[in-house]
Amino acid sequence: VLVLDSAYGVKGCLEPLQTHSSLVTIARVRSNRVFYQVPEAEAYSGKGRRPWYGERFALNNADTWHPADEAVEFTEMGRNGPIHVEIQAWSNMLMRGSKEHPMQTHPFTLIRVERRSAQGHRIGKVMWLIVIGKQRLDFGQKGDVQVMHYGEEKGDYLKNHLPLDQYASHQHSEGTVRV
Repeated sequence: VLVLDSAYGVKGCLEPLQTHSSLVTIARVRSNRVFYQVPEAEAYSGKGRRPWYGERFALNNADTWHPADEAVEFTEMGRNGPIHVEIQAWSNMLMRGSKEHPMQTHPFTLIRVERRSAQGHRIGKVMWLIVIGKQRLDFGQKGDVQVMHYGEEKGDYLKNHLPLDQYASHQHSEGTVRV
């Protein structure tokens, strides 16, 4: 599993990684991004090229979202009391590609994580993640996330830039995070 910050959650970085069949990449994405559903089979009229993208999904516009494929809610204890965590997941999403980086051939799972106080006030920003790779579907079923890093410097980078302890209960040891 490769964990990337939002600067790397773009087609130019993600598409070349898809040549590694056993690699699953988790990347943060900015909240102003737009993704697409996989096109419906009925969208093809039989003439011309089949459509590459389906309905638009703007992260900052909930009116464009279709119902989540999976959703989980739980409460965890924070420093100032209980925190309500809501996680939603949409499968088989696509991002726009280009001739050099044909992302229409690489579906991913889009995940939204929101935390709220007991009073209902949002804590921090909503976190959006994409999980991409041929084995991404196996990833969610295992429940264990292996985060491989090389050296203390990269481990500190992951801890500082992807603060998993703010979004899910976890246990960790050197090189492994259990979510």
